[in-house]
Amino acid sequence: MSSPLRHDVQDGGTAPDSRAEELALEAADQKRSDERERRLARRRRFIEQLQGEGLILVLIVVFVLFMAIKAMNQLHRKQEEEPQSEPPPSREVQLLEEIRDALVKRVGLPARRRPRKNDFARIRALAASALCILACLEKISANSHSVE
Repeated sequence: MSSPLRHDVQDGGTAPDSRAEELALEAADQKRSDERERRLARRRRFIEQLQGEGLILVLIVVFVLFMAIKAMNQLHRKQEEEPQSEPPPSREVQLLEEIRDALVKRVGLPARRRPRKNDFARIRALAASALCILACLEKISANSHSVE
């Protein structure tokens, strides 16, 4: 086995004075290389641990994100399923509905069948009647407010 010292001598370095000194230098070199191997082994183990823990961390993050998205989707579905509660119709709308129902009963349109072409003329007449009734109601309410 050739010693690193032999290379030093060939490269212009100084030769050891004795065999003991050469053995001591070889032992020191061996000790340094063993220390380097131990450091490399520790680094490899550390990197392997990080990779293992990193995989676990990635799995945890993915699971948390999955649960968060799942919860948001459930909330979104619940909001879609819940019908938007409409405010109660105003008094005016209720009166119009009552007028419409009374006119339908008076004119005699059945409530469940599809309207025919001649029904549209009836519906226009009903709408005109409803508008006249509304105008009358507005005049009455305006007069009642002015009396008070």
